[in-house]
Amino acid sequence: SSGLNDTECNALLKTTKTSDRNYLVSAVFHPSKGDSTGLRTTLMELLRGQEDCVYSDPDSDIATRKENHSYPNYLLYDKPKEYLLSIKVYLHSVFSFQPSGLSISRKGMIDSLAMGCIPVFFDERQWSLYHWHIPEWEKVSVMIKPEDHHRALKILRGMSQKKIQEYQRNVWRVMPRLFLRRDNEEGGRRTVKDAFDYAMTGILTEAMRRSSFVNVSRSEDSN
Repeated sequence: SSGLNDTECNALLKTTKTSDRNYLVSAVFHPSKGDSTGLRTTLMELLRGQEDCVYSDPDSDIATRKENHSYPNYLLYDKPKEYLLSIKVYLHSVFSFQPSGLSISRKGMIDSLAMGCIPVFFDERQWSLYHWHIPEWEKVSVMIKPEDHHRALKILRGMSQKKIQEYQRNVWRVMPRLFLRRDNEEGGRRTVKDAFDYAMTGILTEAMRRSSFVNVSRSEDSN
């Protein structure tokens, strides 16, 4: 989520904690996407006919149809259709399927977390992404091994409520690291680090690490 002030970010965090999560699992993706088409077809079949699960094609009309939920204006105003779709699905889901597409990265990974929904991955390389913002993916997401892809829904149904709540608490802790905040309306500067700050910290830390490595290498060469 971007463009929210501190008050709105806190309100969103509270909303994700109190939202009625009627769906156990949701999935928002195009049916066909490169090498992952087979996996996506499998996941769609798993959800088909499940009353507590939902699959949505981003080209569907779910983002504009009437819902039985009300949403704060700051979440809806001047937002693209795909963003509205993520709100109306992820905000009401416990888990979300996040298969890779043309690359291992996909926007839904962050959208899911930003709505307090636990992402489910199917490629271990996905845990290597965005480590400046999410240093411990294993605490906020579920990884399904290739041999278990066809059992993904069964695995999630078998997870204890205690384990799910542990994941959710960890998601809430990491959420503030994903927001791009703006200054408060009263003119005061934002008081909490946001996604930009964590990215800059990561860049500077990596630059210093590489600089130290170069200096050490030069020193060793001179000896």
